[in-house]
Amino acid sequence: MENIELLTLIVLLFAIFVYTLYHAVNNPKLYSHERLFWVLIILLTTFFGWIAYWRIGKNGSSRSQILLNKRADYP
Repeated sequence: MENIELLTLIVLLFAIFVYTLYHAVNNPKLYSHERLFWVLIILLTTFFGWIAYWRIGKNGSSRSQILLNKRADYP
């Protein structure tokens, strides 16, 4: 029974990984250089890259620029 649960978890995580990559590649809100950046982040950092993409990257430059501008305000 444990093997079935583990296999289910692995399949679910793989599906999320594939969907995240698909979304990053086909996201119309991202410029091509942003797509490349997010694909590399997702591939290289796995789970943390997925979370970062869904929190920051999916909305494209507008949200990224807001975050960068907030950082620029600090001395």
